[in-house]
Amino acid sequence: MSDSLRPYRVAVREDGEFVNAYFAKADTLDGAWLVASISKTVLELEPVAWQVFQEFMKCVASTLVEKATGARVVDVIVGPGPAHERSGSA
Repeated sequence: MSDSLRPYRVAVREDGEFVNAYFAKADTLDGAWLVASISKTVLELEPVAWQVFQEFMKCVASTLVEKATGARVVDVIVGPGPAHERSGSA
């Protein structure tokens, strides 16, 4: 599916001692909404917490899109962000 058909995403980034999840446009973090934050230490201590956090973020993304558009979300694809976001703590 092309990015034009996937206009939004959940961007997960390490920010200091936290891992933050943003609801963002497909190609930029400009104007992104912070939707969740979790201690990086918690994710390091409990690997299952990372899986649960990712599943929760998929649910959040689906809910936001469905409420904003009225369209039913069939799937949320997990993958790397745009190349310009993959350096540093991304």
